Amino acid sequence: MLFASPRKKNNGISLVEILVAMLLLSLVMIGLVNVFITSKRLLMRGQSKITALEFARSFIEPLNNAIRQDTWNNANNDLRLGTRTGPYQVINGINYTSVYNVTDVPAPSAANLRRVKVDMRWNDTTP
Repeated sequence: MLFASPRKKNNGISLVEILVAMLLLSLVMIGLVNVFITSKRLLMRGQSKITALEFARSFIEPLNNAIRQDTWNNANNDLRLGTRTGPYQVINGINYTSVYNVTDVPAPSAANLRRVKVDMRWNDTTP
């Protein structure tokens, strides 16, 4: 041990190591925040579609009462031919409207049947 050189003790962490660790941690955090924001946006869109579907279903259910042979072509029957605008409703700050179109089914497939097409519209407020 005649020529022993003094050794440094590396007990601490250098400033460069701290900066690299902070950079990596911030990149991971930015990625996680983006995942949460995207999943929230997709959840809100899915919830809007489900609400529109339920609203359309609640709109179509009363049309079953209009299926009567004695009032089939009356002017006050909801299943008379043509296009009409259904009710307007606001749910959770989103405006839902429905437009429905009633047409006759072509004769070769079925006689005296009508097709109802419901078009649901809403303002999508998710960014």
